[in-house]
Amino acid sequence: MRPSTQPGEADGTLVSSVSMMPYLGRRSGPALGRLLLLLCFALGAGVVGAGSAAAREVTVTGTKMDRFGRILLHFDQPTKVSARVANAVLIITFAEPSRIKAEKLATELAPYITTVRRDPDGTGLRIALAAPVRPNMLEAAERVFIDLLPPNWTGLPPGLPPEVVAELARRVQEAEAKLRAAAPRRTEPARTVKLRMAELPSLTRLVFETPPALPVQIREVGEGVELAFEGASAFDGGGAKPKLAAGVAAFEAERDGGVLMVRVRRAPGFAAQTFREPDGIVVDLAKPQPPQVLPEPAPAREAAAPPPSAVSVVPPQKVEAEPAAPPAPPPAPDHRLPTAAAVAPPPAGPPATVLAKVETGPQGASLLFPFRSRTPAAAFVRAGALTIVFDAADRLDVSALANSPDPSLRPMEVRQEPGLVTLRFPEPAAGSARFSAEGEGWRLSAGSSAALPADSLKVTRALDEHGRPLVRVGLLGSSRAHWLREPDGMRLAVVTASGRAQTLPLARSFVEFGLAPTLHGVVVEAHADDVAVALGQTGVSIGRELGLSLSLSPRGQEEGGTASRLVLKRDAWVADVAPGAFDRYAALVWEAAHASRAGRAEARYRLARFLVANGLDHEASSVLALARAEDPVFARRRETVLLSGIAAARARRFAEARAFLAAAGTSEEPEAILWRAAVDAMEGRWAAALAGFRRANEVVELYPDDLAGPIRLLALNAALEEGDIARAEGELGAIDRMATGSVPRDRHDLARARVDAAAGREEAALKDYERLIAEADLPVRSEATLHWTRLGLKTKTLELDDAIERLETLSVTWRGDELELAAITDLARHYGEAKRWRDMFAMARRANRYFPKHPATRALQEDSARLLEELLLRAEDGKLSGVQALALYFDFKELAPVGRRGDEIVRRLADRLVELDLLDQAADLLQYQVEKRLTGAARATVAARLAAIRLMSGKPLLALAALHATRLAELPEEVRRFRYVLEARAQAELSRPDLALEILEGETGPDFDRLRTSILWTARRWREAGEAGEAMLGTRWEGAEPLTDRERADVLRAAIAYALADERISLDRLRQKFGRKMLDSPDAKTFGQVVSPDAVQTREFRLAAQEATRADSLRLLLSDWRGRPLEHPAEPESDAPPSEPPTVPRVEGAVEGTNGAPARG
Repeated sequence: MRPSTQPGEADGTLVSSVSMMPYLGRRSGPALGRLLLLLCFALGAGVVGAGSAAAREVTVTGTKMDRFGRILLHFDQPTKVSARVANAVLIITFAEPSRIKAEKLATELAPYITTVRRDPDGTGLRIALAAPVRPNMLEAAERVFIDLLPPNWTGLPPGLPPEVVAELARRVQEAEAKLRAAAPRRTEPARTVKLRMAELPSLTRLVFETPPALPVQIREVGEGVELAFEGASAFDGGGAKPKLAAGVAAFEAERDGGVLMVRVRRAPGFAAQTFREPDGIVVDLAKPQPPQVLPEPAPAREAAAPPPSAVSVVPPQKVEAEPAAPPAPPPAPDHRLPTAAAVAPPPAGPPATVLAKVETGPQGASLLFPFRSRTPAAAFVRAGALTIVFDAADRLDVSALANSPDPSLRPMEVRQEPGLVTLRFPEPAAGSARFSAEGEGWRLSAGSSAALPADSLKVTRALDEHGRPLVRVGLLGSSRAHWLREPDGMRLAVVTASGRAQTLPLARSFVEFGLAPTLHGVVVEAHADDVAVALGQTGVSIGRELGLSLSLSPRGQEEGGTASRLVLKRDAWVADVAPGAFDRYAALVWEAAHASRAGRAEARYRLARFLVANGLDHEASSVLALARAEDPVFARRRETVLLSGIAAARARRFAEARAFLAAAGTSEEPEAILWRAAVDAMEGRWAAALAGFRRANEVVELYPDDLAGPIRLLALNAALEEGDIARAEGELGAIDRMATGSVPRDRHDLARARVDAAAGREEAALKDYERLIAEADLPVRSEATLHWTRLGLKTKTLELDDAIERLETLSVTWRGDELELAAITDLARHYGEAKRWRDMFAMARRANRYFPKHPATRALQEDSARLLEELLLRAEDGKLSGVQALALYFDFKELAPVGRRGDEIVRRLADRLVELDLLDQAADLLQYQVEKRLTGAARATVAARLAAIRLMSGKPLLALAALHATRLAELPEEVRRFRYVLEARAQAELSRPDLALEILEGETGPDFDRLRTSILWTARRWREAGEAGEAMLGTRWEGAEPLTDRERADVLRAAIAYALADERISLDRLRQKFGRKMLDSPDAKTFGQVVSPDAVQTREFRLAAQEATRADSLRLLLSDWRGRPLEHPAEPESDAPPSEPPTVPRVEGAVEGTNGAPARG
């Protein structure tokens, strides 16, 4: 029950039922007061606590009593209520919004009240009184009684009905029972963990006694043990002082929540072991037994002694194998101690210091490095210095080497790192230094021949398990590979080895790396960043992720080598291009024409080879085609197939070339692999081309320079495109070594500029490009222009507009090959960067027209289609205006995606047409979607958009037709609600308000409330329209936040509706609630005029009503739905044509309704 009324309420507010306790006590006995007090407590602790949740419903009924009237408010949850009388109106206010059912109250209390009005926000009632009354309120849980007493009432007010009092008493009894059941139980006895401790000289034992079934978790943490006793309430140390015990470095016991944490850290030299017993946990801190030391071995047993690297401390079990008397056995360990501590081998001793020595003999001076154990090493001469690398765990003392009589044996630099010692000496005379193994160490000699000769290392080519080329060096006993940086900046991989010296007497050069000459070991000079060195049982493997650039060892090498199997042999080529070629050509033609049938094919083969050598590739292909047609046996020859493929490749007949070069029996020939790579390069398949060039590198080396030069240019381009700078530089170096004229000078300079640009030498590359643009012929000048613009933009030495201008000129002056396509693609992407979308799409269309099958064209098409899709789907970002978006779509339809994404673009375009007020055209687009493209929920969703556009264009019949034709039983909730809004609006437009309200029945939400208000306003049902408008505002009259423009318009519309309905009570309520906020707003004057008495007859009122009517537009209603998730579920692709209407949307004209009537404009 409510304890008291709030101070400051208006006159007529009755005190609560607590003030009625004396009266109730006289009527119901002395125990009722105690019951009411208990009820107050019970309701406050339990039932009334539910009042914090909003009451969902309240039923209001009236009863005529003896000399007074009684109003009963029956809530479904306890709710605070207040009542007061003001200006002959009883105002009842609820603390929580409720759905009020008070339809019969005016009839049930006719002598006392005349009119009942519910607050639209559900927070109260306003009752017009027929005569003065004095209200009296009684609260009993979810029931509230308000008695309307006459002013002359004397005596105590009426009390609660007996059945209500009985119900309250029953609830009190139930509350007392719950309180007794919830009384705290007697505290259980503490679960204490007790500690007991015992000490021995080498053992400390901690025993933790625990109550039965107490969970314990044991964890090893760092140098100790952590015990977690879950549910333990106390710790009893029993007077023990574990912190002072031997073996305990730290001891800590603390409670963390409901867990007792005990942490024990062992002292250095002690081992911790934990185990469980039935009554607790035992922690032992034991000191390991000292290991046994082997006695000094006798001299006769010296050969059996362990090597110097072995540690002289061994486990006790091995002592029995020695002839010396075994030492006394260790004391028997406690059964609780871990036995592993007594038998574990001791740790190795610290590294020792090895003294390097200088020795002089008849052969000259030498240096000895007497390591205690076998130590892998490497020695090599490079860059004016002799470098020795040791994998030494010991420290090397080289102070004695400074006194060497030979200056070449005095170290220039000594670098000692953990596990690695590096010494650098002056470079010795050629062939004078020797590096050899001696015992467990090494000896470096200068000018001595006494050392055993070193074994020569063998370098071989091989393929890994993936078929990638690599190089193997047969270094036996390899140990480690150390990556070092030389003073000249070169990265070296130094591979050390033990045992007999193994030398590489001569340097070996490869494209990506080199092998330096060594006295012992292997030294790899890495020219490429990704060179990898791996050690194995067969030696050292050197490779790269994509394989090395090595030539193959084909099957035919055993029969004469690769050179003998070439179709284009060096000697024959040189003879074919020698002076007097015309005479030789005439002789070959005469020979082919007059040869016998048996020798005719061979004569034609020689003629075709001559034509290829002199650049007449098309003629050579024709001669070979004739020979193959007349002689099937000749057509199947390996030489015929290869030469036919080479001639087709050089004639740029790529499909024909691939057919010949991939034929069975010739596909794995090195020459076929090379020319397939050339075809790949000419077609822009750079990865495949580079792999082929790597596999067939030996063939290029066997070709004459004028034939190998163009192929190396292709290999260089492939390496640049794939980012293999080392390979590109290698190919450029090979071109530099060719005879003058093998590669045209301008082409050579262009290749050098490209390599410089890729290697980071941009300034030199830009200078070369500029010279070529000024001096070279048109093909090289055009290609140099393309690369110059790319590099200029990269280095920011060229503005984007200037680059576009250069590329525009290039795209016009050069046509017909890869260069034109490159210029088009670059220009298109620069147009995109400059936001010249139309120009970019025009370039994509041009590329697709002239190079439809090229990978670059497909990539450009994909980029353009993706950009067009982004522009059309995200046009609201401000990149495009509505007109621009529409123009781009209709001009470049071929770039628009098909399927669901294309349908979505069409729907977005319809929205743009709506924004431009082209409603009929937008409707045509969506009508095509509904009829031809979509099914299911997607169709229903788009039909809702179509209906909205039909309504906006004033065609409600067409809107209803679109909605009725796409009805579905199951739809997403937002789509279903939106369709209800549209259907109700269409019915209202057709002057069917009752049907429209019936459609909205049971639907809640701001959008439905606004539509109901609009329908009621249109139907001139003013009181209902005002209440609906006020209900939309809810409790916005509370708080200090000002009203928005729309909310102020809603307040004005509600006030106008109440004024038109002559609802003074509702108008007063609206003024009391919203008067303060409206007076502080720009609409203060209008609001004051509307709510003033007899305002309906004034001119200002008519103007305000007209403004409110104009504000009631469909666009305002539909704006509530803009941006809502009305997307449909995924639908299967339709077999219909791409998502576009059969004709371009019209800008003029009207669409007739489905019933044949003309649409309203």
